[in-house]
Amino acid sequence: YNRHQDRSAATSAVQWGGCIATVLNQVAHRAKEAGRDPTGLGRWAYVRLQGRKLKAHGGNVQDSLVEVNDFVRGPISKDLVVVSAYRPNKQGLGGSTVWAQHRLHFHAVNRKVNPRKAFVDDLCKQITKWRDEGCEVVLGIDANEDVTVNAPQSIRHRFRACGLEEAILKHHPPQATHQRNQRNIPIDGIFTTSGVPILAGGYYAFDEFFDCDHRGLWIDIDLSASLGNFQPQKSNFKPRKLSLQDSRSVRKYLQLVHKGYAKYSIPERLNKLNKRIDHLGHQMTPPLVRKYNCLHRQMYTVRRQAEEKCRALAPGKVPWSPKMQGFWDRMSLWKLLLKGKKGCRVSSRKVRRLMKKTALPQAWRKSEGDLEDCLKQERALYKQAKHTYAARWRKDFLTVQTKDAKKHQWKSWKARDRFFRLRRMKQREEARRRRRAQSKGSTGGLQAIQIEAHLPDGTTSLRTITDRRLVEDGCMRENTARYDQTRAPYTTPPMAEPLYSEFTGDNAEINSLALLEGCYTLPDLLDPATASFLSHCRFHKGHSPVHLQVSKDDHSSALLAVQPPPSAPPNTHKKSSR
Repeated sequence: YNRHQDRSAATSAVQWGGCIATVLNQVAHRAKEAGRDPTGLGRWAYVRLQGRKLKAHGGNVQDSLVEVNDFVRGPISKDLVVVSAYRPNKQGLGGSTVWAQHRLHFHAVNRKVNPRKAFVDDLCKQITKWRDEGCEVVLGIDANEDVTVNAPQSIRHRFRACGLEEAILKHHPPQATHQRNQRNIPIDGIFTTSGVPILAGGYYAFDEFFDCDHRGLWIDIDLSASLGNFQPQKSNFKPRKLSLQDSRSVRKYLQLVHKGYAKYSIPERLNKLNKRIDHLGHQMTPPLVRKYNCLHRQMYTVRRQAEEKCRALAPGKVPWSPKMQGFWDRMSLWKLLLKGKKGCRVSSRKVRRLMKKTALPQAWRKSEGDLEDCLKQERALYKQAKHTYAARWRKDFLTVQTKDAKKHQWKSWKARDRFFRLRRMKQREEARRRRRAQSKGSTGGLQAIQIEAHLPDGTTSLRTITDRRLVEDGCMRENTARYDQTRAPYTTPPMAEPLYSEFTGDNAEINSLALLEGCYTLPDLLDPATASFLSHCRFHKGHSPVHLQVSKDDHSSALLAVQPPPSAPPNTHKKSSR
């Protein structure tokens, strides 16, 4: 908008003119610069999107410099500049028109020029500057002129000299863009440079998205090609330590904030400042503003420091478990004892604590050579456990802790909070494992699986497979073993002999009743697990098998006991059954 107009001396609260440029959603993170008309009249505004760095001929990016008007500018890059511009209309009546505002400013700076001509000259100069820097330009403009005319002094001809062409008129016939225009003359347009591929474009209907006398214009461009196929670098996301779902971190945060506020007497100083402001009639004098800003900075610093200390973040590089903690404790103990043997100062209290924690009370008696051997051996064991057992130990630890917390979750709010916290932690780690199995950019297919590998010592560990064919074979074997349980080699005991003939032949009903009553004789060839399962299928004492025949009286009594729905009419099943 026009920043030179004195609003206090204005006769109206409305200032005509001005424009805005903005980028949203997926394009917002590419914005590197935003600006406006350097004269301060609000004739145009722009947003510059980061593109690919351009290399000079036979050189690199650092040598890619452009000399314009006797000064050096660079390095250049294929950025995309999105511009929104408004050209003033012709001279009208009154001193509040956009033309009159611009004319008044140019007279004040001793520039005798028509505001409409000055707009075109200044904008073309700015576009030429962007083009010299290697940028592509998308210009949306209310030209207040027929943009189809290609006369030497027309705005379309001037923009064409700068390398811009009207994007919509290439694909559609001229359409009126103003409500009072009855001759299909477009006075608005979108101009682009040759490096911006146009995929589609057109006009919205009048009053379709906003109440205005102009209609909306739109184009769809290939953003990646316009930016030179530039891919922005990924930013490292730093998680917040204060989590509102974690009651422990919230309590610790509040305690630290209260302690910090009490240290700097912030509540007392705020109360004193508030009384001072009330005494002055709610007026903020410069000294009071400085005091308030000082208090605000201290409060902000206290809160930030409290957040840094309220929770310790585990990056998740090595899954934690008590067994993995044992490796870290032993390595820390050997390191401290080795430092002590070399004459370095160490904490004796920490050494005693680690010896008690690791159950190595005689560790301090070892020589320097023995300590080096113990540390080397512990590091080798830790490295093997980290790659082989850490994930499984972490999963088992969370499972045990969650089951234990579930048993005691109703004893207190603290126990219930612990159960929900462990359950969320387990769900997050399971989701993290699934995301690792599906690489980024995949459409749902698995990129890796884990299978059990038998180690020479008789134990099993999980081995990650990333080969496509091996992943497919592993998934097929797992699905076949899980769902195809009626054919060899994955048949379950009830679908194999001798139980298959016993419960599917002529004596199937007799054997089934005998099994339920507990008088069925189990075959000798059954494995212990199947025999135990069948023995638990019998009815308990005092219970009998369910009768499969229902009499008419049983049916009527059960139907009468059913309550009809509230919206049922009078002649429903309950009344008619009587």
